[in-house]
Amino acid sequence: MKELFNVVNPFNGEIVGVAPVFSYDKIDDLINKSFDYKSPYDGKGRGELLLKIADALKTCKNEIASLMSNESGISLSQTLNEVERSIVVLKEASATANKIDEIDLSSNYKSIFQHTAELTVISEPLDLVFAITPFNLPLHQVVGKIAPAIAAGTSIIVKPSEKTPLTALKFGDLLKQLGISESFVKIITTNDPSKLVDKIISDKRVQLISYTGSVEIGKFLAKQIPNKGNELCKFSAELGGNSVLVVMGDADLKKAAEICLEGAFGNSGQRCTAIKRILVINSVVEEFKKELLVLTKKLSYGDPMDINNKLGALVDENAAINVERRVNDAIDCGAELIFGNIREGAIFSPTILDHVNPISELVVKETFGPVAPIIRINNIEEAIEITNSVNFKLAGAIMTSNKDLAIYMANNIKVGQFNWNNSPAYRTEVAPFGGFYDSGNYYKEGVVSATNEMRRIRTFYTH
Repeated sequence: MKELFNVVNPFNGEIVGVAPVFSYDKIDDLINKSFDYKSPYDGKGRGELLLKIADALKTCKNEIASLMSNESGISLSQTLNEVERSIVVLKEASATANKIDEIDLSSNYKSIFQHTAELTVISEPLDLVFAITPFNLPLHQVVGKIAPAIAAGTSIIVKPSEKTPLTALKFGDLLKQLGISESFVKIITTNDPSKLVDKIISDKRVQLISYTGSVEIGKFLAKQIPNKGNELCKFSAELGGNSVLVVMGDADLKKAAEICLEGAFGNSGQRCTAIKRILVINSVVEEFKKELLVLTKKLSYGDPMDINNKLGALVDENAAINVERRVNDAIDCGAELIFGNIREGAIFSPTILDHVNPISELVVKETFGPVAPIIRINNIEEAIEITNSVNFKLAGAIMTSNKDLAIYMANNIKVGQFNWNNSPAYRTEVAPFGGFYDSGNYYKEGVVSATNEMRRIRTFYTH
């Protein structure tokens, strides 16, 4: 009899559904089948398949968005958008697959010396990838691993978060309905991942481990993979963030406030690129604060199934308690509460703080909640110093009319992505995405980069 575990709605505590515990005894058989599987489709065939998946996902958009909101607590308005983002990922992956067999790699490796041999550089799929995805984007992150794998022609095993497994399983059902072999794409779930993950990462047939999640687990995996004898396995880590938005004196303050509203509060602040520090020049702090407060007071939050609510619940009550504790600690250290700081179970209200100390835990660590902490600054050099004071190097942005100033800051903080006059979270699904230091190990997500990571290169000389 198959063992199951309950998945609970963080908003009301009700059981949303059950997910299967993948049997430890079946891991070897799973890896055998996945490793041996070879996709029968060429690149264009995989491109067509990805478009079919995108179309199928579109037809069940409302159903899968509701499921996501129920198991994660994320508001329905946000999960509907997440389905749309996932469809874009699939379409971008389709375009990547369509041209993957036609890319002329050989021309990139022509020697400046004359040789009698003709060089052919060949790109081909890896045999097997293992991916681990987080709770905060239950569909987008799963699709973000699977779509590049299909584009690359690489077999993949995906373990979603035990907090939000149902959305991933629903997507897996959709793939099966389209005839995609489970040896090509397999989603496995468990409520106790340590033993299962330990077994998979130690298998030398796993050639790439793609992880998105917390810094702590990412660093743990980075140590465990070689310790378990899989020293030469590639490890791609996309970890935490502590993004800044700098607001200069010449900024459009209304636009800056609008960007902060979505950047700090969207997805209840549970995004690695969410705005976690708002650095505002002293001369415009009061005016900016008024603009942000007016917008924030209009936000409704609570029941994630109410389409009018911008914010739902955090992933569980402990997460909300941790955010509340950090906010209160910041207030004890001199921050001024402007709005919010109300918690009911796993619900945490949108919250604005001013005069936040840049060394408080609230803004030094990644606070995964809907908090907009304002840190007052005197100049761009102070903004750069505060930005660089933490070890997260994922994303940043600046609001200013001066492009040269934006370039100057971007070049002096060295984050993975930077935006001028938009949110640090803004990106396209096809572009390279990922950070440095505690934000990642220099591997990149994004459809093209992820697809390339899931392929290997070999050479053939003709004499």
